[in-house]
Amino acid sequence: MAHTWINLSTRWSLSSVQAALNVIISVIGTVGIWTFARFWWQRAGARVVRRNSGIPLSALFTVSSPGEAWDAITVQGRRLFAIESWHLLLQVTIVILVTLACMLSGPIATLASRTTRTVQKSTLQVLHTVTNGSSSANLLEAIVLWNSTIGSLNQASFPTDQLLDFLPPSTVNWTYVPSEWDPNWSMDCNFTDETLLYNVSGHGNYTFYHPLDAFPVYRETYDPAWLDTSKYRIQADFLSWTAGSGINAPFTDVLNFILIESDPAINDRWHTNNETMYLSLSVLHTQNLSALDNQYFNQAEATSWRPVGPVGNASYTRVECSITRRPEVPDKDLVPWVWTNDTYSITMQYVMFWSYPFIREEFLNITYPTPTGKEILRFYQAYLVALGASIDVTPSPMELSVWVETVQLSAIFLAFILALASVIILFSIRYFVFLKRHKRELEATFVPDGKMEWIVHSARLAASGNEEESDGKGSKIKDRVYLQKATFGHFAMGDNHQNSPDSEIRRPSLARVHTRGNSVSGPPSRPRGSMPRQPRTHSLPQLSIIEHEKQNKARPSLPSHQEIGNAFNLTVFETDKEALPSPPDSSPHTRERKVDQQSSRMSSNSCGQVSKALDPVLPSASIKPSISPPNSLPKEEKL
Repeated sequence: MAHTWINLSTRWSLSSVQAALNVIISVIGTVGIWTFARFWWQRAGARVVRRNSGIPLSALFTVSSPGEAWDAITVQGRRLFAIESWHLLLQVTIVILVTLACMLSGPIATLASRTTRTVQKSTLQVLHTVTNGSSSANLLEAIVLWNSTIGSLNQASFPTDQLLDFLPPSTVNWTYVPSEWDPNWSMDCNFTDETLLYNVSGHGNYTFYHPLDAFPVYRETYDPAWLDTSKYRIQADFLSWTAGSGINAPFTDVLNFILIESDPAINDRWHTNNETMYLSLSVLHTQNLSALDNQYFNQAEATSWRPVGPVGNASYTRVECSITRRPEVPDKDLVPWVWTNDTYSITMQYVMFWSYPFIREEFLNITYPTPTGKEILRFYQAYLVALGASIDVTPSPMELSVWVETVQLSAIFLAFILALASVIILFSIRYFVFLKRHKRELEATFVPDGKMEWIVHSARLAASGNEEESDGKGSKIKDRVYLQKATFGHFAMGDNHQNSPDSEIRRPSLARVHTRGNSVSGPPSRPRGSMPRQPRTHSLPQLSIIEHEKQNKARPSLPSHQEIGNAFNLTVFETDKEALPSPPDSSPHTRERKVDQQSSRMSSNSCGQVSKALDPVLPSASIKPSISPPNSLPKEEKL
């Protein structure tokens, strides 16, 4: 699982990274939907550019928002799941999924990022253990320093097989890396976990300062070699809690700290500080026992309490080590001083260090647990390095490994985002290359893309038929002009006289787009008496007839009956539109409409009741005519 996360930053906070991921997800989703829609438009546009016929309208429809997805669902209905609509179904699905991803960008960013601690190299100011050359140096009651040092060693997972040559700052979360430490003193230790003692009793001949003699059962737990006083020095101290304040009050808890080490006075070891030392540290924990007070004091003993009688509970922990110095040291002045003659201060500082937690638990009537062998050895390490570092007042820079809060990013999420971004860039380049390569064809055919362009496309079709779509100044009409000037709605097709036999003409049921020539293209006025304009509102049969007329325009001939009927139908539509109530004839356009109406009525009389048989305009005939002047029919075709 560690390989699925990538370290992103050690300086940015998790909240900042998640905020940035929210933005990235939203941007990728928005641009991705746009690129996906452009892909499908390009796919259909390429077919139009190649002049393919019969391209379904559904192929030109692109889904780029949840609203358009809803339109596709409501229009297609169940046909959305048909084989021929697979591309629409795919677009709808992708748009919905991407929209949900953008909405849930916050939870996604939370799942895709996390904070953890990583190891980084850093230069720290350390204090070296300076050799003091004194055999009686000690450090008393430095509780805060010991606590911070022990806490620093524990969080760094510093091993118990060596002594420290320098002390890193406890304010930095440094960690132990073996390659960065080359100790002058190494230790080989054996630990004894808490062991219960049975049938323990005191004889009343020795005080708590002599636990090996006061409790014979405990003395038997040592190897006899450790008890050879000609080779080893034995030092002990204790911490106790009584059930009352009276004389001979029972002891509820007693902690004895026992140190046995190679005698530093032999062979002048306290001055050379280079021989191998053998060390034994032990804690004897006794409970519910009695002690006698003989009320005598001397220089060696600060108390006269002597345990006597059976002990309720007894247990001990122990660690035995051999401490060896390396043959060659880089600097003889920077070596911890192990061979101290002041062993009394060591056991006394054990008592000082454990006094507060011990008394606190006893005050709350909680039995204090026996310190483990690793705990008492850790204090020994902290005591010696703090003692040596307290002499060094000039910190030295050293590169060590430290724990750093690091923001990590999911490798799977990063790979997905990079892949998606690559696809978006590739498709975008492909889209813009397509636009540049087929610029002329696309401008000529005007393949609509999106709702806005479909609206403009309808207006352009309604205004089509001019020789040049221009604004009268020679420049092409811009799309925004169509959007601003064109109108949409129902347009009257003539007066519906209730008493007239021609009252069958009906208004088309579909609203249409209508463009005004004077507002869009500004064509010149048509001469009086000319053929009425053909509206660009056609049904499918009419479009084919008009196309046929354009193809045979070079050889004019009399129109067929069908052509006359269709032309008549278009003229009736135009007449019906102009028959709406209007102001008095005050402009040439108004007079022109009257001429059109007269021509329309003449055509109506000659063709009979053809218009009665016409159905309402087909749904595909949705484009309202332009006012631009059509080409005049040949004289032979005028009615």
